Amino acid sequence: MTNKLSAIAISLFILLNLLSCGTEEEIVPDTLTISTSSNLVYIGNEISFTAVSQNTGIVTSDATFYVNGEEIDGNSFTPTIAQQDNTAYATWNGFTSNTIEFASEPRETIPDTYTRKVLFEDYTGTWCGYCPGMNNIIQHFTNYSNNVIPVAIHCDSDPYRYEFQAQLQEAYGTTGLPRAQINRVYPFQFAVENHFTDTCGTNQTHYEAMIQEYLDQPAPLGIAINSQMNANRIQFQVKVGFVVNQITNAKLVVYLLEDGLIYSQENYFSGNGNAACNYSTYPVRIPNYEHNHVLRKAYTHIFGDEIPPQFIANQGIYTQDFNVAIPSAVENNNKLSLVAFVLGNDNNEVINAQYVKVGQSQDFD
Repeated sequence: MTNKLSAIAISLFILLNLLSCGTEEEIVPDTLTISTSSNLVYIGNEISFTAVSQNTGIVTSDATFYVNGEEIDGNSFTPTIAQQDNTAYATWNGFTSNTIEFASEPRETIPDTYTRKVLFEDYTGTWCGYCPGMNNIIQHFTNYSNNVIPVAIHCDSDPYRYEFQAQLQEAYGTTGLPRAQINRVYPFQFAVENHFTDTCGTNQTHYEAMIQEYLDQPAPLGIAINSQMNANRIQFQVKVGFVVNQITNAKLVVYLLEDGLIYSQENYFSGNGNAACNYSTYPVRIPNYEHNHVLRKAYTHIFGDEIPPQFIANQGIYTQDFNVAIPSAVENNNKLSLVAFVLGNDNNEVINAQYVKVGQSQDFD
């Protein structure tokens, strides 16, 4: 009997121990991790760190931080010298965190003022018989000022049709070609002479005065582009420098354009008897017509990629890097250019723009 009771007691003891082990929570070893919002800080600016315990959560206020081996006050550090391999780590409750690296650099010097550039988007087509007249106007504009940047957006049944042409036309009401927009949102108007619309673009004085109105506007920001081409890829960097502390809805757009595309062009000016119109002596279908400024690709959203608000400050710089493929439809890599522009304000107009040939660079100006 005694043996039987002993066996029962032992069984109960084992069962209780098993039940007890099943209800205990496993103890997870703790770790301490630090991070920072940026791996680059300009000399004279603060960089801050966050410490997180795997078991406790954020412990920044209780942790001790070290930069380049020296304890710092709190969790923020302001560098005074340029150094690419600064290190930081933290200790807390007997734990030592991982080590992270960050660079400190002098802030880039940018201009106090910028030149105003004007974007002129021409909605066109090889099938559009009045579109050569808009080409005359573009030539007037670019001869008049180097600060006018033309873009040809080919539409509908066209060999150079831009893939998002329909979305742009819907957004800006640019159906019924030829149509053009100044700085994305201001409809271009043909001059009227003797009650006839000057669709051939012969009234140079009128158009020069029109574009000057936009060239005279202040430029709250400037754009720099540094580009290089490697085989069928383009590596480039766009910088946006600000001289104001606020622009609402600031967004960056980047276009790839191609020049020198040869294709026939419909011409409704043929034989119209207007001596001032250079296209009146050309045939109805002009062979081997040269199409320039043709929009091939947008490397951002066509309505812009947001520029984070923290970069929009006087002497602030926003930088975006690109490493992109050249579209297979491009005919000549040596005739490519980049156009970058910033949209903003309540009507999302073009605030400023910049142009550069692919493989070259254009600094702030």
